Amino acid sequence: MPTITEAEMSEMTALLGDIHKQYGRLDGEFKTRVKRLEDEIAVIRQRRTNAAGLPESTFRELIQLSKEFQNRPPVRPGMTVTAPFDVKDIIGVSRSMPEVVSTIAGGPRQQTRVASLIPQTATSAGAVTYTREASFTNNAAAVAEGAAKPKSDKTFVTATAPIEVIAHHFTISKQSYEDLPSLAAQVESNGLYGIDLKVDQQVLKGTGVAPEIGPGLYVAAPAAASVAVGTTMMDRIFLAAAEVNAAGWETDGVVLNATDYTAMVLAKDTQGRYLGLTSLPLPRLVVSSVLAPGEFLVGAFSQAHLFVREQATVTVAAQHADNFTHNLLTVLVETRLALVVYQASAFRKAGPVATAEAASSERRKA
Repeated sequence: MPTITEAEMSEMTALLGDIHKQYGRLDGEFKTRVKRLEDEIAVIRQRRTNAAGLPESTFRELIQLSKEFQNRPPVRPGMTVTAPFDVKDIIGVSRSMPEVVSTIAGGPRQQTRVASLIPQTATSAGAVTYTREASFTNNAAAVAEGAAKPKSDKTFVTATAPIEVIAHHFTISKQSYEDLPSLAAQVESNGLYGIDLKVDQQVLKGTGVAPEIGPGLYVAAPAAASVAVGTTMMDRIFLAAAEVNAAGWETDGVVLNATDYTAMVLAKDTQGRYLGLTSLPLPRLVVSSVLAPGEFLVGAFSQAHLFVREQATVTVAAQHADNFTHNLLTVLVETRLALVVYQASAFRKAGPVATAEAASSERRKA
C-alpha cells in the first residue's frame, strides 16, 4: 500500500466533497466505490490521530500497515506473507482496576452490658418522682392473750429524678451519605454504640448533677468492708456479696474490670490446676471498662431502675449551621432517660487494694 501524504489526503478529501454533492445523481457501482474510498480515508485519519497506532487498529489494519506487507511481491493463491508487528506488553492493568468492597471495617467495640442488669421502663414524662423506704423499725413480738400489741415504725422519702439527654452528632456530606449506604450505616452504628458506652458510664459513675444522670450505682453504693493486703479479687467479691446478703438483699450481679476478670479466670491452685470460675456460685458477671482495675460493684440490681423517655434514635437533617448551602448532613444520635437508685444499701463497692510492697512503703514513709 503506497504511503499517502497529507497534501494528497487534502486533495482527495476536497474531491470527495465535490463528488458527495452529486450523491443524489450517483448510482450503482460508482456510488459504492465512493463510499468505500470515504471509509478508507476515515480509517487513515483515525490511525494518524492515535499516537500509539496499535490499540485502536484492527488486526487486518496492522497487517496492511506493516512494511513487509506493503513491500510484498504480487500475491498468488496459496502464498504465505509474513508481516510481523509490535505489540506492547500489558502490565499493571489489574492493579489499576481493583475490586471495591462495599462493607466498612469498623473499629473496636467494647461490650456494653451494665444497663442490662437494671430493669427498664418507658416513660412519657420529663421527670420521675418515686417514693422509697427510708427506715423500718421492726417491733414485732410474741404477745400474750389480752396484752397490748407493739407498734412498729416505718418512714418514707419522696425524690424526683429528671430525664436527662445523652447525645452526640456527626457531619457527613450529602453525597457520601446517599451514595455510600455502607458508610452511612457505619456512621449510624458508631453513633448508637457511642450512646451505649456513655449510658454504661453514667449508670455506674454519673454524678447526678445535671445534665448527668444518677448518682450512678458505683457513686451511690456504700464501700465494702476493708480487707487485708493480698486478698484475692475473688475473695473480695464474695465478702462484699455477703455484706449485701446480710443487709437483707440478694446479690444478683457483679461489675468489674476486664483485667480483674481475666485474673480470676486464670487463677490456679498450688498444683497449677485452674480453679474453674464458672463452677463457683457467683452471680452474673459483667465486664466494664468504666471501672478501673481493682474496682468492682456487687449488689441487688433490681433496686435500681432506668426510665427511658426516648430510646437511642438517629436523626439526619441538613438544617444545622450552614449545612444546607454546603451540601452537608448532620447525623444526630440521642437518648433521654433517668436513673433511679431505690436503695443504695443494696450495693457494695470497692476500690483497688494496696499490694504488700505498696503498704510497706507507706509505713516506711510514715
